Amino acid sequence: MLYESSWPLVVICLLGGIFFFYLWMQTQQTFLLGLSILVCAGAGGVAVLDYVVETDREHLQTLFPRLARAVERQEYEAVFAVLDPHLYQLREDIEKVIEQTQPERVLITYCDVAVDDANEPPSAIVDIVVRVATSSSKSHMPRDMLADIRVLLQKKSGIWRIIDADGRRPDFGRQR
Repeated sequence: MLYESSWPLVVICLLGGIFFFYLWMQTQQTFLLGLSILVCAGAGGVAVLDYVVETDREHLQTLFPRLARAVERQEYEAVFAVLDPHLYQLREDIEKVIEQTQPERVLITYCDVAVDDANEPPSAIVDIVVRVATSSSKSHMPRDMLADIRVLLQKKSGIWRIIDADGRRPDFGRQR
């Protein structure tokens, strides 16, 4: 859809339906009852479309929690499947970080998605803050870590691929 949230449109349609129903109650003109039913049915149709259609932003907002669960279950191939296949260095960096930290629990505590459909191919920037609980007692890593990660994605052949990622310690005082 052209808009991100259709609920304001649904509410406006329902209020319009109630208004036309009120007018019908006052005047008993049948076209107002038909108009009320039509507007309310339109609101229902918009609500169903909003539920069925998944926008790119919604897809990306659900992608990163799925990747976090895949890391927790040690299904690293699910993470590597989202990477652009030509970025061997990024894959090696992610493998090295996973090997060093040995994550037990991965939580996305903040996720901000900015999709740019104007470019061809469409691109997105996702800023996430990740809390990682590690199990590595022999390494010098702390048991709980926070990471602020900026991920750049491109949509190629209908599939979102990670083309770059930059991680750093979170700076909670800076503006995003």
